[in-house]
Amino acid sequence: ADDGARHVARRSRREGERVLTFAELVAVGLASWRLAYLLTTEAGPFDLMSRIRKVAGVPAYGEVSGFLPTLFSCVFCMSFWTALAAWGLYEFEPRAVVPLAAWGFAGAVERFFRR
Repeated sequence: ADDGARHVARRSRREGERVLTFAELVAVGLASWRLAYLLTTEAGPFDLMSRIRKVAGVPAYGEVSGFLPTLFSCVFCMSFWTALAAWGLYEFEPRAVVPLAAWGFAGAVERFFRR
C-alpha cells in the first residue's frame, strides 16, 4: 500500500517539483516553533528579543492590540511567519535549518520535562 501511495504522489507532482519528507517537515516545523517562541516569549541574548517586542509596541502588562503587538505576543500568530521563513531558508540551504530544528527540539524537550 505504501508503494502505491508513493506512486500516486509521484504522478500527481509537477515535473521537477520537490515535496518535503516527513523528517524534513518535522525539522522545518521545529525550527519555525523555536523562532516563533524566541520572538514572542524569551528575552534572548543581550535582551534583544525583549527590545524588539518593545519596539513592536508590545506592552509589558495589560491588553495587546494592533497587528505588530499581537504578532509579537502570540506564538501561534508568529509561527505562520516563522514557518514561511524556515521553509524558505530550507529551500535555499537545507543544512541551515538543522541547528534551528535541534534548538527547537531541545526547547520542546525541556518544556515537556519541566511540567
